[in-house]
Amino acid sequence: MLNYSAVDNAISAKLNVLQTGYGRRLRVVKPVWMFTIVFRLFYAGIRMFIRKAFNVYERIVKRVFSRFL
Repeated sequence: MLNYSAVDNAISAKLNVLQTGYGRRLRVVKPVWMFTIVFRLFYAGIRMFIRKAFNVYERIVKRVFSRFL
């Protein structure tokens, strides 16, 4: 099992470093985070759309094949 307290301490230390040392960089990082979140949502939407379209396509192909076979 993972030692959660150690992970928590590491995360808090990282956050402290981010808050103190990398204040300028955090402003640059925030838009990147926003972009990744938006991109992930967009990508998920595209995947869902492709899956639905593929299902419809599969149905059409099955109908056509059932007529021929």
